[in-house]
Amino acid sequence: MEKVVAMHIAYAAVLAQFGISSQLHWSEKDGRFSYCKFYYIIMDIIDEYKDIKWKEDLLKHYNM
Repeated sequence: MEKVVAMHIAYAAVLAQFGISSQLHWSEKDGRFSYCKFYYIIMDIIDEYKDIKWKEDLLKHYNM
């Protein structure tokens, strides 16, 4: 991987959420929590955020 993009950040967030959950095995859902929905919400926040500078700064932070 040469460059971090929004999908990498969303994937890392899903892994972090799973890591702090009480689940012992991977599943798309943890009770009512959907990891798939969570992933796409984060993707939407990053990709569709109106403040372009915020998105650029976020990606720049992870691509130091």
